[in-house]
Amino acid sequence: MTPNNVEILDIFLENKLPSTFRYFSRRTVDCIRNHLITIVGTINSIPIAYGHIDKDDTDTYWLGVCIIDGYQSNGYGTAIVNYLIEHVSINIIHLTVDKINTNAISLYKKLGFLVVDEYDTYYKMRLDKAYHVQTASINR
Repeated sequence: MTPNNVEILDIFLENKLPSTFRYFSRRTVDCIRNHLITIVGTINSIPIAYGHIDKDDTDTYWLGVCIIDGYQSNGYGTAIVNYLIEHVSINIIHLTVDKINTNAISLYKKLGFLVVDEYDTYYKMRLDKAYHVQTASINR
């Protein structure tokens, strides 16, 4: 995805997104200009999944993923996360995940992310690709 084809991202954001996905509640779609990588997954040209890796002011790299309701627990999250981590040349990737999002927590742990901090409502997780062994792949 490039800043020149954000229309598909706009269409994705028009969906009923899970309440645990708040990334764009504080940002405009123009923020993708600062992403290392951004992907929108589609089925029959309908956007059903989103993911990105970006870097904050402290040079920490962050993963963000969202699968719209009705398409979760079908392997799309695994496919998006694997694609993102395989297509960047960084070794340490962080994410935050709400404690109530147990399916996502299980997915991230299965893919090698470890909980490094716990807060009232969410976990901070970290993947070190130097120790990462891909445990799941989707061939469609």
